[in-house]
Amino acid sequence: MTALSPELRQKVFCVGMPKTGTSTLADALTLLGFRHQTGPVEQLLRSYRRGHIGELLQRLDELDSVDDLPWCFMYRELDEAFPDARFILTRRRDVDVWFRSLCDHHDRTGKRAARKLAYGYRSPRDNPEHHKQLYESHNVAVREYFRGRKNFIELCWEDGDGWAELCNFVSMEIPDGMDFPHSRRDRRPKQIKALGRFVGTNLPCLIPVYRRMTLLLSSFMRAVRRRAAWLRAWRHEDDR
Repeated sequence: MTALSPELRQKVFCVGMPKTGTSTLADALTLLGFRHQTGPVEQLLRSYRRGHIGELLQRLDELDSVDDLPWCFMYRELDEAFPDARFILTRRRDVDVWFRSLCDHHDRTGKRAARKLAYGYRSPRDNPEHHKQLYESHNVAVREYFRGRKNFIELCWEDGDGWAELCNFVSMEIPDGMDFPHSRRDRRPKQIKALGRFVGTNLPCLIPVYRRMTLLLSSFMRAVRRRAAWLRAWRHEDDR
């Protein structure tokens, strides 16, 4: 998809928290021609926590849309800096669905500094209620801030939102013959998901086991090599 023409160019900011379908929105906006960017999350979060708001806003000069952290926390600053911008709050069907998705993502990627910067914990399982409270309070605050505004919309892909709602909001035509991009939809078998959760939850315990198994395997291979060397020497002596 080509970039937006100058007369259609606009700022669209996703203010939904991670794991609310932000990747789907990013792909959809990109297909519509928006110059979209996600991340680098940790670098941007560090700037946000240090109060470098002006530096972050300068990054948006050459972009049409952004999603993920820290932008979802910056809806007030974004609204003040770009009064003509449009804002999209992406959400999941309920808080428990969101939290499970957050945990699944943690199981796949491990503990990251960005999570500590965003949520205060490296793992969502360290304090489930804190994460759920943060998610719900964020959504309430965003809704209250933009209450009655025409430049704000709330979208949930699980409830059936798609091209029609998005394109109507950004005043663009629905792409012909193009399916709505439900990005990163998890189609893994339940057994694989369960294995991922088990590994993610028990990783600290599994690491020593892995190291022990590695040492045992190394010792076994050394014994095999010594035995093979002894057999070669024995055969050499027998041939003589």
